[in-house]
Amino acid sequence: MTWLIYVLFFLAVMLVVLAFAKPQSKEEASARLQYLKVKKNLEEDSKEGLEKARAMGQQWASESHSQLAPIAARLIPSNLYKLIRRKLDLAGLYTTTVEIYAVNQLIYMAGLPLAFLALNLFLFKYPLNTVLYAVPALLAIGYYFPIVRLNTLVENRRRAMFRAFPDFVDLMTICLEAGMGIDAALTLMIKKGQPSPLRDELSKTLQEIRVGKPRVQALKDLAKRVDMKEITSFVVAVVQAEQIGGNLSQTLKIQSEIARDARWQKAQELAQKAPIKLLFPMLLLIFPNIFLIIFGPILLGYITGKL
Repeated sequence: MTWLIYVLFFLAVMLVVLAFAKPQSKEEASARLQYLKVKKNLEEDSKEGLEKARAMGQQWASESHSQLAPIAARLIPSNLYKLIRRKLDLAGLYTTTVEIYAVNQLIYMAGLPLAFLALNLFLFKYPLNTVLYAVPALLAIGYYFPIVRLNTLVENRRRAMFRAFPDFVDLMTICLEAGMGIDAALTLMIKKGQPSPLRDELSKTLQEIRVGKPRVQALKDLAKRVDMKEITSFVVAVVQAEQIGGNLSQTLKIQSEIARDARWQKAQELAQKAPIKLLFPMLLLIFPNIFLIIFGPILLGYITGKL
């Protein structure tokens, strides 16, 4: 009976709303449609303008990089060139050349001081001594910022592959125990695996195998590109199984257990470092506020003479 009352009440409210609702005239409807058409055209025009501006910016950037690349190439020693190329490969930036990296570094080194000088000329109005101190500091920041950013990309990529490796080995073991070959197992892992840098590297290796590179050489190139001991041991196990016909699934089970233990030990290490990392924010941000809340009223009492 109660639900019937609720239904009747709902119907009564709907009838009242429909009774007092003002019907929309044809003129208002046509005006509304015209407004929506104009709005859609404006959005399309703005989108086309943004795409044109982006294309012009990319074209200008490519032209500037191509003009500055010879200058940057002369400034890079051969040993530093190899080191930067290795860092770019470890970061997964295979299409980025060393010349482009050096040009970006030059742009940072020139752009930061010039931007500061322009802002100081029109906005900050700092004295000359401050400018003389700030310009070398900005030059150093512009030089080291791409280096720090590249190292951060390398570390983040290594960490992501380290976390994804045990699951990858488990899936590889299951596929091999189910009777699949190595190429079929790699294909299935690329399709079913979670997005990660490790899956991207495996996809690159599988493409090399499909275009005709020997499987052993493609796997060795994978270990050389990634430069991780877990991946290297996996490649050694697969190559040995390929050459002498060993039991690959059993070997991968052992490697999976070792990788999981290593990941657990790394998690414990990070957990033990957490209190030390939290100490400085607590000393700088939390403890002063606590002391202010506790001893502030007492200090004010002594200052005003009420205590």
